[in-house]
Amino acid sequence: MISSKVAKTFIAAGIVLISLLLILSQSFQQDKAILVNILMILLVMFCMLLISAGVYYLQFKKPNLIILSKSVQKKIQQDLQEDHLTYDRLSQAEQRLQAIVNLIPHAISVKDKNGKIILANQSYADIFGLRRRDIIGMHQDKIQPENEELTQLKLQDAKVLENYQVNTIETWMTNYQKQKKLYEITKVPAIDPVLDEPVVLGIYMDTTEHFYKEQLLHARSRVLESIAESNSLVKNMMLLISEMENRLKNIRISVLENLGDEFGVLASSPVNEDLLNHFNMALNSNVDFINRHPSHRGLLVIKPRDLFSDNQQLQQVLTDEGINNLWIKMITDSNENKLGVMIFWSDDEIAPTPEQLKDINESSLLTTVAIRRFKIEQQLKHFNDVIETSQSAIFLLNSDGKVSQANHAFERVFGVSAEKMNNQPLSVLKPEGDLGLPFDEIFKAVKNSRLWRGKITICKSKDRCMVFQATVSPSTSNENNAVVFLDDISDMEETRDKLESLSFYDSVTGLHNRGLFFERLQQNLDSSKRTKTTLGLILLDLDLFKKINDTVGHQLGDEVLKEIANRIVASVRKEDIVARIDGDEFAVVIRGFKSPNILRNMAQKLMQEISKPLEVGGNKLFITCSVGIGIGPKDSDNASELVRHVELALYRAKINGRNQFEFYEFELNRLLQQRLSLESEMREGLAEGQFFLMFQPIVDSNTKKIIAAEALMRWKNPVRGLVSPMEFIPIAEETGLIKELGELAFKLAIEMIQKLGDSAIKIRVNLSAKQLSEGNLAESIASLLSENNISSHLFGLELTESLLMERRDDALIELNQLQQMGISIAIDDFGTGYSSLSYLKTFPIDTLKIDRSFIRDLEIDENDRALVDAILAIASKLQLSVIAEGVETVGQLEILNEMKSAQLDIQGFLFSKPLLAEALLEQIAADLLHENIIAS
Repeated sequence: MISSKVAKTFIAAGIVLISLLLILSQSFQQDKAILVNILMILLVMFCMLLISAGVYYLQFKKPNLIILSKSVQKKIQQDLQEDHLTYDRLSQAEQRLQAIVNLIPHAISVKDKNGKIILANQSYADIFGLRRRDIIGMHQDKIQPENEELTQLKLQDAKVLENYQVNTIETWMTNYQKQKKLYEITKVPAIDPVLDEPVVLGIYMDTTEHFYKEQLLHARSRVLESIAESNSLVKNMMLLISEMENRLKNIRISVLENLGDEFGVLASSPVNEDLLNHFNMALNSNVDFINRHPSHRGLLVIKPRDLFSDNQQLQQVLTDEGINNLWIKMITDSNENKLGVMIFWSDDEIAPTPEQLKDINESSLLTTVAIRRFKIEQQLKHFNDVIETSQSAIFLLNSDGKVSQANHAFERVFGVSAEKMNNQPLSVLKPEGDLGLPFDEIFKAVKNSRLWRGKITICKSKDRCMVFQATVSPSTSNENNAVVFLDDISDMEETRDKLESLSFYDSVTGLHNRGLFFERLQQNLDSSKRTKTTLGLILLDLDLFKKINDTVGHQLGDEVLKEIANRIVASVRKEDIVARIDGDEFAVVIRGFKSPNILRNMAQKLMQEISKPLEVGGNKLFITCSVGIGIGPKDSDNASELVRHVELALYRAKINGRNQFEFYEFELNRLLQQRLSLESEMREGLAEGQFFLMFQPIVDSNTKKIIAAEALMRWKNPVRGLVSPMEFIPIAEETGLIKELGELAFKLAIEMIQKLGDSAIKIRVNLSAKQLSEGNLAESIASLLSENNISSHLFGLELTESLLMERRDDALIELNQLQQMGISIAIDDFGTGYSSLSYLKTFPIDTLKIDRSFIRDLEIDENDRALVDAILAIASKLQLSVIAEGVETVGQLEILNEMKSAQLDIQGFLFSKPLLAEALLEQIAADLLHENIIAS
């Protein structure tokens, strides 16, 4: 039997084990695997205690025998043999259990109260590089050096024996390979059943890998959290470097970023700047050197001295810095694009350990994430900035018609913020008056996932509508969504309407203008010729209208013109054509009449209606008109020729006393004779030098300096005196004398340029149709300039819109040659003739001259302002210079300066009337003297 003392030991051991199980179950409830291992160890230890106690009993505690009978002795002898057999079996069991304990991965030891090891497994011996049987009986301080680690273990043993309680600590231990390992050491108090003395059972769990994994997870978490918070890329990299340096002992880290053309330092540990710069230079000169060296699982391991073998200075720096190894990792994205390079400057000469490789790869992945995230954020920020600052309304629309996202321009268009419209149907936008929104085509395009473009008009009120160029583009990421772009083209449409109106309709009366009138007249003449029908042309000119303008002012004069136009329109049929073809001249085309009496009656009716009293601005006016009548295609089948014939009839009506009408007839030879007489006098005047040039200065609107002058032909007849250009220019054009006048104008202009010397004043000369149609205009001007050694940039030409259109083919060839020579070409009286945008694109024009009729009422007439603004806008878009004619007041100048968006020059009485050559030279000299005085 086992003694009562042994029994007590078993009971005590059982109690200790049960207590220990409870404690351990609480300590390791978060890690079931560890708990299972410990339970297995304790079970084995309990078995060992039982075996040891049994052996002890059999060896030392056998009961004393008394002298008995032989039969009893024999019985006892048999019992002893059985005990020896039991002992052998227990020894074998102990060996098997020791083998099992050795298989346990955790280190296990049992020490007595003096620190002597009385039991251990091989895992424990492996820590110190010894065999298990060699350490049995050794004291702890014989197998471990005397250091802080040993002191801490001794203190733990003492605490366990003193308090007789389980104690667990976590500490680093250095193994025989000089490697630091983290252990969770649990010490359990127990009683040696043999010696009846306290012992300490130690369980050493290697948690190094778990610790590193946990630390790596924490480091990764901190870095990813920083990246997610959209911190700066440098800040994220410095945090990553700090985290990894805590793990990779004796390692410094540098991160280089691929900037496109080169690599640049993004973030770095403290590393010698020269060393880092030279590495960066080597990388920029040939990044492929990384690929030429053998890699260690994707990591280039290289001796820095090999990399900088030709630089003795850097060799010394490497020595001073204690850098013996370089680990280089190329950072790439999923498409193998080079994002950057990580450099690990190592003090050790060995290759990285598996644990270090894991950390390096983790660093590489986190760096990739950080750089890619930063680049994506930058791209998104740039894209969002483009979207948010776009003047176009941009929003996402789903197939249900709901808005999911919108930019700031959306609010400007619809008057509702993007936040309020989020996930709201677009149909909730109801403008004033319930005008409705033209979104049907947009909704159809979204539902059908198709691209659509078109114009839509959105009316915020009955008086305010905006025109948009709409584009619906199906989303590539969500088939139920589409991106809608609304580009505000209201100004463009308004400008187009203004230009169309300017091109075809009179700005004052709204009637056809001269260009559209001629187009319609020619169309009707052609039709009449085909159908063998007739049409009537009536020209009306208001008598003495200039005096009316001078009396009531130009603004009220325009009101008179509007009323006259209304009376004419009310007097004719709807199918008849009514136009304003000159300042106070109107035209009516009567189609399908059967008798000239109808034209006579119509002329009388018009004269009667116009002569009725008219009240304007408190003034009662009586206006008459002179009328010329022609019949087409009898009098002519050409629109321009027919108009000229009827103008002769009109002129005859005027010279016959006004307020009457005349048909065009052959009897008009008398008037032609007068013209022949004037022609003869003009020829004499050309021969005798009666024609001369006057020059009206053109000034820069900013500096007020004279930069050019328009050459104006004048005629001083010995009998007639000064003859108006309105009289002799038409006759010169009809008789061909315009060619001689043009040549004279060129000659006199060249002489004036020579007199101007170095003043760089450009002289602009008016060009006639005859000159343009000769076919050698460019050649003649080039020869003239060359003979007189005149620079082409000092010579300019001006021609009218109607001239361009009448001589379109001739003009295009000649003007292109002139433009190539460097001669400036301006359109005179822009806006009063056939104003078509097509010729602005076709012809090499660099300057537009705004007609004085638009400038005259600029201060009081909103329509004139709008038209001038439109012309300036055209010039700005087409990069054309602008000259404003007829500027007479400071108010007009101020308005023009406010509206200008291109180079604007001024011509008008505000600065100067037309001057003789000598007067212009004196004016320029005076301006220069004044400028020098100010400068000094």
